[in-house]
Amino acid sequence: MVWNIAVFGSCVSRDIFYSQINPNYKEYFNVVLSCQRSSIISLMQQPVEFKIEDITITPESQVNNSRTRFIKEDLNKQFLKGLNNIDLLIFDNYFENRFGILEIDNNQIITNNDWDLPETEFYNNLKIKNPLNMKINKKDYFKLWCENVDLFFDYLDTHCPDTKIVLNEARAAYNVLKKDKTVESNESFKKESKIVNENIKMLDKYIVKNYDVNCLKFDNKTLVDENHIWGIGLVHYENKIYENRLHELIQISENNNPSFLNKLKNIFH
Repeated sequence: MVWNIAVFGSCVSRDIFYSQINPNYKEYFNVVLSCQRSSIISLMQQPVEFKIEDITITPESQVNNSRTRFIKEDLNKQFLKGLNNIDLLIFDNYFENRFGILEIDNNQIITNNDWDLPETEFYNNLKIKNPLNMKINKKDYFKLWCENVDLFFDYLDTHCPDTKIVLNEARAAYNVLKKDKTVESNESFKKESKIVNENIKMLDKYIVKNYDVNCLKFDNKTLVDENHIWGIGLVHYENKIYENRLHELIQISENNNPSFLNKLKNIFH
């Protein structure tokens, strides 16, 4: 069986469904909907008007086209409307910590995607750019985030009662798997990861405490892969992590089908 899936969050969730990392994922999942580099706070706001030429990142390329799409998805707030007939929704909170939000003109809220937004005319033309994030105003950000997470789950409960919700409790890794297969321990790397993980844990804990979600747990022994397709990064893991995540998601999707699980064991072991 192939399940329809939606992904909201960062590469820690989306890369599970990337053919160059998990070549056989399409045998089990059809990624119908995906929204990256966005905050749940932004998602639950009213759409923000824009002209496509003002958010287009140039020169045109596959990478820049994706970056433009990320901005468009954050501004139009259409992700929730696409959740009809979704079997499984997976999301993570990595970008809640990495980006935070911007309060902009007319009291509107968007994700503070500082990787992409500053390269657009839309951003340059904004008169107000007030950041709110976990680094400089954690208490206020957490309060606003909780309010919008509640709205998010109220929407899912009302409109998507049969959709299985999966929280990917991803964390920044502490050590690096080098290209020669040795493991490098770096104190500055660990220090940054600990700060990131403290913030994400705070967010995940609220969700787990208040809502019925399936969880993908993080293992502190997880390694960042220097040879990752996107290069080295705090959440660019070694490939076996994505394989394990795929396995877990298939189990969640088929947890009432013992015969299927027996077949699955033969595939993955």
